[in-house]
Amino acid sequence: MLVEYDPTSRPRLVHRLDMDTSGVLVFAKTLPMTRWLTNAFKERTVQKMYWALVCGVPQQKEGVVSLALSKKPDPKGEKVRVDAQTGLKATTTYRVVEALGNQVAWLELTPKTGRTHQLRVHCAEGLKTPILGDGKYGGKEAFFLGRRNLHLHARRLVIPLPQGKTMTFEAPLPKEMLETFQELGFDTLDLFRN
Repeated sequence: MLVEYDPTSRPRLVHRLDMDTSGVLVFAKTLPMTRWLTNAFKERTVQKMYWALVCGVPQQKEGVVSLALSKKPDPKGEKVRVDAQTGLKATTTYRVVEALGNQVAWLELTPKTGRTHQLRVHCAEGLKTPILGDGKYGGKEAFFLGRRNLHLHARRLVIPLPQGKTMTFEAPLPKEMLETFQELGFDTLDLFRN
């Protein structure tokens, strides 16, 4: 699809998302920029910020979740689990942006590492507040309000560039998630603040 958009380049995927996660993806148009960006993600100099709606409200309004994670076999395929002995360190900072009583919270999540399903496991296991629609890690509790689509969105990436500058990329909420925010009465003006 991207080649059709710009036939003069051969875009390369640098940063992807889980299939059910919406938001910012990163492609590079040239091989040198692909190398630069790949290294920036590897060295963790890219700032990532996600939004999630979670079932329940974390006890602390902000904090850090640090749990070692590893992939384990599961009857329904591979699943990431907390594994203090053989898992790889995974760290996420979080902040409650807004809450609806003790039922649902809007979180701002900043992963400091980039493990598979890190945010999903950290919300479900570390905070005990599974992401809305995440049946894989939250079970039936995650289908609050009958929502079955994952309410996790890669909202913003701040990427360092070779010249020492940075670029910020933001993605608007997908339609389904925006509708949930509005139905819950979260201030939609806040959806577009920095």
